[in-house]
Amino acid sequence: MSFKLDHAIIGVYDLETAIQNYADMGFTVLQGGEHADGATHNALISFQDGSYIELLAPTGRPASGGAMSFLSLLDDGEGILGYALLSDDLDADVAEIRARGITIGDVKTGGRMTPEGVNLEWKSAMIDGTRSPFFVQDVTPREDRVSTDVADTTHPNQVNSISELSFVSDDLSKMVDFYKAILGEEGQRFEDDVIFAVGKTTLALSSAKRREQREHVKLRNDAPFSLQVRTSLAKWSRNQEFTETNNARLDILAKVSP
Repeated sequence: MSFKLDHAIIGVYDLETAIQNYADMGFTVLQGGEHADGATHNALISFQDGSYIELLAPTGRPASGGAMSFLSLLDDGEGILGYALLSDDLDADVAEIRARGITIGDVKTGGRMTPEGVNLEWKSAMIDGTRSPFFVQDVTPREDRVSTDVADTTHPNQVNSISELSFVSDDLSKMVDFYKAILGEEGQRFEDDVIFAVGKTTLALSSAKRREQREHVKLRNDAPFSLQVRTSLAKWSRNQEFTETNNARLDILAKVSP
């Protein structure tokens, strides 16, 4: 079992407004298309390491058909809603996770139609009681879903990867045990955090101490508290406001000098 970060999800109410917000911050943002249930559509910010940020918005129509729906993720408003881990063999990974005592649903098929009319398909699985994380495996070629084109993964702000997702909990030991079970490995303790690695991305778990952290636990529980991306610029001076990031705690980290 070896997962990589597939993507992080930022929920927004209006997709076009969010696209402009993130473009103003120096990101290259691409229209993604409409999900199979018709209730949500998205835009993607793709990075050179293969991960991406999904801007997820409602279309204004109810979910239809038997396809998996992501509309309920937006019930608690804008912000970071969750994330997905990428699997090379989802059926085998689901079996392993179940064997470690985690109740996870059956593998289901999902999809969306791109603006160019390309039908994308993937398999996914969700742990009972949470949508963060969920697991995906591409059925159609991954490069059709996540662009590898240099022009699409190059950003004016020179961000090249998602470096870290941070999580907070009012029961850190319970959260650590949960991640041990789904990832099949021990985390590393670093000061007050417990760190897990998925590919080149760090998952940092810590206790909810500040007021905003405790409020996050009440509202979104196990969704990421914050998202860090890394730029190759030596300096980064801009502070992102919540209104600019659609209520997502987004930190852009400058390049570390040798």
